[in-house]
Amino acid sequence: MFGKFFGRGGKNEGPGLFYRPYKNGTANQIYNLLFCDNLVLFKGGKEGGGALRAVLLDSTDREAPERIGNDTNEESRVRALAFNRLRAMQVPVPPRQLLGTIIEFPQADGLDTLAIFPDERLCYINQSEGMSVFEDTPPSMIDGVEKVVQDSQLAIDHHGPSEEPRRPPPTGELVA
Repeated sequence: MFGKFFGRGGKNEGPGLFYRPYKNGTANQIYNLLFCDNLVLFKGGKEGGGALRAVLLDSTDREAPERIGNDTNEESRVRALAFNRLRAMQVPVPPRQLLGTIIEFPQADGLDTLAIFPDERLCYINQSEGMSVFEDTPPSMIDGVEKVVQDSQLAIDHHGPSEEPRRPPPTGELVA
């Protein structure tokens, strides 16, 4: 399912956050999709059925987003979108649930971005704008991914999630 979120191409930005840390439009599209904070970017996923379509429907019904957000068998990013829909409706969501970790490393020639999701999906965008997307964590990476997820959950448990909008991609010596 992760793959169908990527690049419907073009000017699919719409309102909301959309940063351009890469020269390539597809890399920027995928980068912004990782954060699940701009629902408009996902609107290309309406065709077909499933949880994503249910979350994207223009409805004031909170039942589907609540069911999807609380279903630990659903894709992490779809759950994040569901919870964001509920927040927009001013419906409380369960606190301190880790749905993804995104690590950004500024490099001399651009930005390296690694997104790790608890459902074992991964996405890596290299500073050269090459990308690797994994629907399932490769066996050789499972221990590292599980460690990042555990440490991220500890940080959420201790500090809680940020209530601020996403910051711009880091530059220089900063790592976000």
